[in-house]
Amino acid sequence: SNQAEAMGPYPDGDEISLLGGGASVSDWGLELILRWIRDADTKSDRIAGLDAAIEAFDHNDEAEHDRELQSEITDVLCSVIVFALSEVSATGWTVREDAQEEQAEQAEKEEESQGNESKAGLAEEELAKALSVIEMVHRCSMNRLQQSFDTMGVELLPLLLEAIELSLPMIHHNHVAFDAVANAIKIVQYFSSLINGHASMGGHRAYMPTLLSVLAVHVDVVSPEDEVYDLIVDVLNILSTHPRKNKLARVYGLLETVYQICLNENNNDMVREACAYFLMTMLEANDNRVKMLQDDHAEPLLQFLVQALLDTRINIEQVNWTRCSAAKASHMLCIPEVNSATLSSYDDGAFVEALVRMVLEGSESFSAACGLCYLVGHKESTRVWLTRPSLLDTLAKTALTNPNATLAAEAVSKLLPIASYDLFRRIVLLLTLKSDFCLSTAISGILERANANKATRNVMAEDECILMILTKAMIMDDSLHVKAQATKAIHLLSIDVASREKLLEDYDIISALTKVIEQANLGGSSKQSIFHEASADATCTICNLVIDEGSNNDIYSALKKPTKKHRKFCLCRWRKKACMKLGIIKEVC
Repeated sequence: SNQAEAMGPYPDGDEISLLGGGASVSDWGLELILRWIRDADTKSDRIAGLDAAIEAFDHNDEAEHDRELQSEITDVLCSVIVFALSEVSATGWTVREDAQEEQAEQAEKEEESQGNESKAGLAEEELAKALSVIEMVHRCSMNRLQQSFDTMGVELLPLLLEAIELSLPMIHHNHVAFDAVANAIKIVQYFSSLINGHASMGGHRAYMPTLLSVLAVHVDVVSPEDEVYDLIVDVLNILSTHPRKNKLARVYGLLETVYQICLNENNNDMVREACAYFLMTMLEANDNRVKMLQDDHAEPLLQFLVQALLDTRINIEQVNWTRCSAAKASHMLCIPEVNSATLSSYDDGAFVEALVRMVLEGSESFSAACGLCYLVGHKESTRVWLTRPSLLDTLAKTALTNPNATLAAEAVSKLLPIASYDLFRRIVLLLTLKSDFCLSTAISGILERANANKATRNVMAEDECILMILTKAMIMDDSLHVKAQATKAIHLLSIDVASREKLLEDYDIISALTKVIEQANLGGSSKQSIFHEASADATCTICNLVIDEGSNNDIYSALKKPTKKHRKFCLCRWRKKACMKLGIIKEVC
């Protein structure tokens, strides 16, 4: 504090040099920096204070940034930005090319040495550096960021949007203007990551138009290395986190601008990756999957997706992620049945072919496989084209590698009605190895096929794997819907007389049916209706399986709880007879 008093309200040039050498904020005082910026007599002094703040705050220590934000730093800098914006809006930005900039800086130094402060460009520098300091201190923890936004967000956002609006036309002519825009966008990006970020900022009428104006500068970019693309990537990432994608799709000109950026030959891998990710997040909204493929949107969207799917430069990380996002976006587009005609016919099958190539090559192939499963199920022409046993088998196996088991099961379920019995059987077995939802899909597929015709039921009744799956599902206690469907399927298989003896051979089936009946809880409330339904099917099945006196005794023995001593001898009639012939047991229990 004694040092601060000796320096006065802010340090002079000699004292500034003493504070250098990478000293931390705690070494020479956060309060001192605030006084330096707040109480400066000239713009040059204030800029020197901002430079000191930039040097002090340019780190990634969240705890330190949390401490910095507890001070009045944001209030002080907002005042600086307000005055700087008023001057810049009145005089306009100074147009400087690189050579002109060096000359201008030299002239400013000469004027300052003569005691005259050059006002040209100083307000701009104040604005850019104040925004830079605000961006730095907001590299804080999420809790502190939320507090800062709740406290200062309403005041700060209009300043950020105005700074972007004033500076954006000059970003190709003045690096200070570019820095101002870049830092303002980063601050908006920090705030957009908060739960109430987009909702609060979206209430400002200039919020979305300002972000859209940043995307529109792509028309002036002539080189993939242009740093302006960094601004576009940041804005696309902001929009990707918007919680209301349906509303975003209705923003006039947004999708058209994004498609232009996607297909711009001068863009780079980072821009393509950001575009693909944005489109994928847009298609996560159910309504957008149909809306974005209507009118004039289909052609540029599909053109970009096909280009991305066919881009095999997977050794470059950015391109690989672009392909991943494009595959997931394609999967989402394939889900609505109304899209199938457009997708299948696009460019003589180019879209379908791109997905098939991805499946065969194996890069992010589970998303492509899921999309193709939907197209095969929805569109007969695609089904004819792709109904090759080996390809459908590959599609099912690949789709089921999707980490999201629900998406995988929903996609593969489209293959079950059209698959041959051998393929159907393989898919069902694969489904039972996954989560409960996949098992539910498998049981639903079995039930649907069992309803088809008598011949299919006879084949399924002879299939030990199908019977094992149904028996396992009937004794599950954690999924009542699956239990009820499995019992219904067994009931269907028991209708045909030819199938009954085969079912009777498996004591586990009788035991499972008995358990279902015991769980009926007939005196319970209507909430137990699913138990009642399963119990009714189980009862009907058991009645079907009583085909003679022997089976009647077998079932009666199962329904009667066996004693522990003789439990192991409660075998089916044929097993008992075999055991008696071998002398293992002496009489039928």
